[in-house]
Amino acid sequence: MICLLINCCLVNYESHVISQKDQEQYWADKSKAYTYVPVSQFAEYFKQYHVGQQLQNELLVPYKQSESQKAALVFKKYTIPKKELFKACFDKEWLLIKKSAVVYIAKTVQISFVAIIGATMFLRTRMHSRNEEDGGVYVGALLFALITNMFNGFAELPMTIERLPVLYKHRELLFYPTWAYTVPTILLRVPISLVESIAWTVMTYYVIGFAPEFSRFFKHLVLTFLIQQMASGMFRLIAAISRTMIMANTAGTLILVLFFLLGGIVLPKDRIPNWWQWAYWFSPLSYGFNALTTNELLAPRWMNKLGSDNNTRLGVAILQNFGVPPERNWFWIGATALLGLAVLFNILFTLALAYLDGNFGTHLF
Repeated sequence: MICLLINCCLVNYESHVISQKDQEQYWADKSKAYTYVPVSQFAEYFKQYHVGQQLQNELLVPYKQSESQKAALVFKKYTIPKKELFKACFDKEWLLIKKSAVVYIAKTVQISFVAIIGATMFLRTRMHSRNEEDGGVYVGALLFALITNMFNGFAELPMTIERLPVLYKHRELLFYPTWAYTVPTILLRVPISLVESIAWTVMTYYVIGFAPEFSRFFKHLVLTFLIQQMASGMFRLIAAISRTMIMANTAGTLILVLFFLLGGIVLPKDRIPNWWQWAYWFSPLSYGFNALTTNELLAPRWMNKLGSDNNTRLGVAILQNFGVPPERNWFWIGATALLGLAVLFNILFTLALAYLDGNFGTHLF
């Protein structure tokens, strides 16, 4: 028994020593048959050993804070400066992105592939009869762009949930504050989203045949980028609140259905029942849809023609048919709302990771 205890002190992995499966390999006294030594017996022998007795005597002495050294006390929750914590988390996130580069390359290839299909579906769309029906085709192309870039952020859902166990462990051990994890995650996704937005806009805008002015091309690019940022923040928030893939898929599907149903896309705003009109202003898709359509349909080539009533400008008539306010400032309203929602979703994402219970999944299942 003494030989086994001495051998145990030299073992690096205590879990092997106390494991009934692995303990026998550390038995040193070959003259005696091996018998399993449980953890309780280890603890009892340690208490009888002079080191254990000395430790117990020291612990029985009352603690006097006045006699202790200040260097032995911790006065801050995180002893490392915030700047160093942020830099360490930023470097870690950058390393993880480089290790998972194939995922982001695959996302870019995916959205480029969908852009090619979409661009060829609406290839060089032209106005033939010069009426509202022609505008409906362009609105359909814009709606396709909105939906595609909205769902492009869905990849954040499984990627966030997969990393939650490690984050919760680090949070409980006070390695770093939650914001030191979320801020680098958000910032490092911005260049990736920008590349995807540029790829989508370049491959679809002029191929489909949207308004040729460069200013409108640039505004379309900005809106595409903001839609992706808003969607990424929303899916991160859903993942942080749900904390399991089953709950996240259920909640994410429900939220998307409600956003589409109440965002003036399935039904124009003026056809939504009065008791649901308020929900229209809470749907991010309504702001993205209004901004994209006004940017396109208030272009000179639409405003220089008359609608079917020979009185209303064609662009205004098309917007009215889809329940979109025909006002130029709706681009700025939509862009500001998308940016604000992206910031709000990411702030709520940080708060959810900071305060929600990390054992939700184990309690649920």
